[in-house]
Amino acid sequence: MYAEIDKHPEQVVFSGLWCPFFHILSDFFGMENYFVKMYDNPALVECVTERVVDCMGAANMLAMSRAAHRSSASCVGSPPSSGMPV
Repeated sequence: MYAEIDKHPEQVVFSGLWCPFFHILSDFFGMENYFVKMYDNPALVECVTERVVDCMGAANMLAMSRAAHRSSASCVGSPPSSGMPV
């Protein structure tokens, strides 16, 4: 992959991993259960959320450490919901 990127230095390279922690956890628990747990057991939600975010942060750090000198841009959040292109 890096060899292909290096062949085209004039191109923009977008890197980084999307970090959809909310989506992952709401799929894991179920959306309604996730919201209920936020009320009934906020310590559990905080603990699980922290672990998922830490894992995604570590994955991004690894990806960026290997490709940062080749990257032009990065985004790890959701695009705006306004419908405008990102």
